[in-house]
Amino acid sequence: MKKALAIILFLTGLLLLSSKFILSNSISRNNEKLIKEFEITDISKNVIENKKEDLFEFDDIEYIIPTKTFLSLDKVDKNSIIGQIVMPTIDTNLVIFNGISEAKLLAGVSTMKSGQEMGKGNYSIAGHYGIKDELFHNIEKLKDGDIVKITDKENIYYYEINDREIVYPNRVDLIEDREENKEEPIISLMCCYYENGKNSGKRLFVRGKLVDVKPYTIDEMEAK
Repeated sequence: MKKALAIILFLTGLLLLSSKFILSNSISRNNEKLIKEFEITDISKNVIENKKEDLFEFDDIEYIIPTKTFLSLDKVDKNSIIGQIVMPTIDTNLVIFNGISEAKLLAGVSTMKSGQEMGKGNYSIAGHYGIKDELFHNIEKLKDGDIVKITDKENIYYYEINDREIVYPNRVDLIEDREENKEEPIISLMCCYYENGKNSGKRLFVRGKLVDVKPYTIDEMEAK
């Protein structure tokens, strides 16, 4: 009996490790495909069309777990891709979707409120903590002075990290546009906060101030 239980536990452990590996690779491959598609697609129509819609499915969001169904790109609304975010110091390159859904958060990152415009107000983005180094797994490693770049393929907006905060989920005020953000636009990056490998139930916010705007080029966007 003990031997059978040991075998079951061993096989369960292998399955979980395998599932994590497969899910991580699935996310990584899909990210690469979406970035390549972003680079060759005219997203101006997406930006215009998505201003007319509110696509925020907060109630459908779950934590990433090893047994989660592996993401199929067929489930992702590519017409809601409105930008790209690059964080050179943590080697992160993701598409930005308008609105939040579980499929979008497994494929990239999402805007957190309607009507957001890059370079204006409080540009708020949510991402999954991810597995290994995927998605927003490493934003806690961002340091003051690090640069975050976002683009709508017209301009590149450069934000310099200068603040971070760990809060409870009810702090929705942190994604609001405040009066001071009219003169000093910021970016807010949010993901679940993990302690000792476990979800704490809190949220990590990493913020930065707008420091520069340049015309879009692929080379400039992906420069270290």
